[in-house]
Amino acid sequence: MSSVEIRRNLYDDAGTTGYLYIDDDPFIINNKHCRTLERPKNGYHPCILEGTYPLTRDFVGKFKYFRIEDVSIRTNIEIHQGNTIDDITGCVLLGCDFAINDPRFKHKFFLFNSTIACRTLYRRLQGDYHQLTISHSNQCFAEEDFL
Repeated sequence: MSSVEIRRNLYDDAGTTGYLYIDDDPFIINNKHCRTLERPKNGYHPCILEGTYPLTRDFVGKFKYFRIEDVSIRTNIEIHQGNTIDDITGCVLLGCDFAINDPRFKHKFFLFNSTIACRTLYRRLQGDYHQLTISHSNQCFAEEDFL
């Protein structure tokens, strides 16, 4: 069983961003620290509360990567691919590259190479059961995170 952690670094009206860690090590894909994107803290299907949750392989959901279990008053919470908060309803998106305030996109936050990130995580985590911790970090954006 692996310990997976989302260390959030920004709560914003446009979304909640963070970095992914496995067994306390940065999850690196193509020399980039894997990023997470969730909906804002307030509003329609807000980001998941900070805490520790069972993380299981998902064999029945829409995307079939991982399911976050025991989220208070919520069901069907998955980790999956997507680019913006329009691609999620309370789930967590993964990506290898990240853009903020890029004039090419209508959203403040945009993830790239999301399918690669999800498939790599799926191969990396052996077994069906893991533990996910969601916490807040004071880590700032690194310049190399932006395209």
